[in-house]
Amino acid sequence: MPREIELKLGLPPDAAARVLDHPLLQGPAEPARRLVSTYQDTPDLRLYRHGIALRVRETGTGAVQTVKCAGTSAGGLADRPEWEQPWSGAFDFSAIDDAPTAHRLRAAAPRLAPAFVTDFRRETRVIRQGAVAIRAMFDQGVIRVGGAEEPLCELELELDAGRPADLVRLALSLSDALPLWPEARSKAERGYRLWRGEELPERASEALCATAPAAAAFRQLAATEMCAWQDSLRLTRTDAVEGVHQVRVALRRLRSLLRLFAPVLPGEFAAAWRGRLGDSARALGAARELDILCDELLAPAAGTAVPATWIVALGVLEAARRDARARAEAALAPHRQGRLMLEFLAASTELPEDHRSTELAALAQARMDRLRLRLRRRARALPAANPGAWHALRIAAKRLRYGLDFFAPLWPRKAAAGYRRRLARIQQRLGRLQDLQSARLRLGQLALEYPESEVLQTWLEVHYRKRAAKWRRDALREVRGLLAEKPPWCGHKRARV
Repeated sequence: MPREIELKLGLPPDAAARVLDHPLLQGPAEPARRLVSTYQDTPDLRLYRHGIALRVRETGTGAVQTVKCAGTSAGGLADRPEWEQPWSGAFDFSAIDDAPTAHRLRAAAPRLAPAFVTDFRRETRVIRQGAVAIRAMFDQGVIRVGGAEEPLCELELELDAGRPADLVRLALSLSDALPLWPEARSKAERGYRLWRGEELPERASEALCATAPAAAAFRQLAATEMCAWQDSLRLTRTDAVEGVHQVRVALRRLRSLLRLFAPVLPGEFAAAWRGRLGDSARALGAARELDILCDELLAPAAGTAVPATWIVALGVLEAARRDARARAEAALAPHRQGRLMLEFLAASTELPEDHRSTELAALAQARMDRLRLRLRRRARALPAANPGAWHALRIAAKRLRYGLDFFAPLWPRKAAAGYRRRLARIQQRLGRLQDLQSARLRLGQLALEYPESEVLQTWLEVHYRKRAAKWRRDALREVRGLLAEKPPWCGHKRARV
C-alpha cells in the first residue's frame, strides 16, 4: 500500500514572499505548476465520514485521480495511504489494494458529484542532507465553492527518505525566520468546511485500544488535542473573545493529558511541557477574566440607570481590557504559538516507544480512581467560606471531566455520557463561582490605582451574593450525588460515600 508522510505548515499570506528565499529551501527546484483539483463526494458525505478524500487534479500535462485515507496524524504530521493513477475520464478503483476503502469507493461511485475545488500554484524545492531527502512544496491560491473562496497559503514537507522526525526538525529550523505553524487540517477538510459550513458530521476515528501501550495512546490523544489547539487559534482571527477562551481550554486539556499520562512519560518531558503550556495559557488569563467581567458579570446592569461614577469606572475597566487584549494578541502571534506547537510536536515525536510498557486500560483505571479520590477529599473540606477551597474543588472536578473525555471510548458509552453530563453541571456552577472570585481580585487590583472602580466591586457583591450561595449549595449537592455512584470505569452499582 503506497504511503505518504508529510508535515503541513500554515503561514500568513504576508509572509509568503519570504518562504522560498529561506537558505534551507535553496535546493534543486522543480518547474512551478498550477494545480486545479476537484474533490468528489456524495451528498451525504459518505467518503468524508470514512476519512477518504477523492480528487481529480489537472496538472497542465494531464489529469490524475488520487485517493487518500485519513491514516494517522499528529498535529500536522501525517502518515496516510495514497493511491494515484492517470485519470481516464471515469473513476477507476481497481488499483486500490485496501479492501474496505475500495468497497466504500465503489459503493459511493454512482452518487459522486463535485464538492469543491482547490486552485493553487505550487513551487517545489528538493532538500537533501545526507540520507535525508525532503520535498518542500509551497502552495498559494484558493479553495473555491461556487462563488465562495478561502485563501490557501501553506508549505508541505514531504518525506522521500529519512524519518518523520526529520520533517519536524526542518520545520523548526525554518520557523526561526518564518511564522509557521503545524496545520492538521488538510486541503480536503478545509474544502469540506467551506462547502458545508463549520458544522461537519462526526467521522470515523481511530478508536482507543484498551490493551495498547499507554504511551501510544498518549500520542494519539495529543494529536487530537493539537488539532483543537490549531482550530482555536484560527477562531481568534474572527472572534477574539471566544478564540482566547478556546485557546486556553485547548492548552489546559493538553496539560491535563500530560498529567494523566505522566507515569508512562519521561518525567522531564511531562513536567517541562506542563510548565510551558501553562505559561502560554497564563498570558491570556487577564484578557479572559476581563471579558467575562465586562460581557457577562456586569451585563445585568446594562440598560439600567447608573450613577456618573459608573461611567468613569467602566471607562477604567475598558482601558484595562484593551491593554490585556493587546498582551493576549501578542501571545497569540503566529510565530509564537506556531513555534510552541512545532516544539511540542518535535518533543512528542521523539518520545521513546517503550519508555514504560503499561496497558492503557490499567493506566486509565488507576488515574481515574486517583482523580475521583481527590474530588472526594476536596468535597469533604466543604462547605467553607474560603474561596480557595471552592477553587480546589473546581480544579478536581475539571480534571476528572477531562480524564473522562480522554478515556471514555474504553467504557460503556451511555454510562460515560451520563457521568460527563453531571460533571459538566458541577463544573459550570463552580466555574461561575471562580469567575466571580477572579472578578473580585481583578477589581481589587484596579481599585488600588483607580479608586473609582470600587463602585463596581460593591455592585458585584450585592448583585451576586444570593446567587453565589445557591451555586455553592447546588454544586456541593451535585458532587455528593456523583460520588455516591460507581463511575463508568467500575460498573454501575451504588458506592458507599
